[in-house]
Amino acid sequence: MAPATGEEILTRVARLRGAVPRPGLLNDLSRRGMSGWSYWTLFVRGYVLYDERGQVRSDDPYLRYLGARFRREEPAEGRTGLLLATLRYRDCDLARSIAAGGPGAIDDFDPVIVVPGEERGRESRLVFDADRGTFVHATAIYGYHRLFAGRLFGLDRLPCRVMEHVG
Repeated sequence: MAPATGEEILTRVARLRGAVPRPGLLNDLSRRGMSGWSYWTLFVRGYVLYDERGQVRSDDPYLRYLGARFRREEPAEGRTGLLLATLRYRDCDLARSIAAGGPGAIDDFDPVIVVPGEERGRESRLVFDADRGTFVHATAIYGYHRLFAGRLFGLDRLPCRVMEHVG
């Protein structure tokens, strides 16, 4: 069975009732992007509402999650939950538009930042650098939501910047 398309996943998530998604949807979400199915399901649920309404509202489930997270830890300066949700949903809009042949181009995305390293831990990832034609073992990646949006809508590449140190 082929994985669901991004549009099919949006439709399925829009129909979700209750807190626990169906197993088939969870498999499609995990195949298409990053781990943490409950986090990404909240994100996609929030995006579906944003797409319907044209804005992020206070009842957005992903925004509520961010609010709870920021009560536990300090957000980066100027990065409110509302701003983060809006920026991340706009990246979904861009990926969706590109996938549908609409306006926008891959290079319109802010680059995903990849920090290479030798450490092989649970959080490290192998990333293909298309410019160099090699794999980079990343110990940190900044831009997971752009990666998720790209994978959700079937994009095969995103702009990336490999940086030895971020700070």
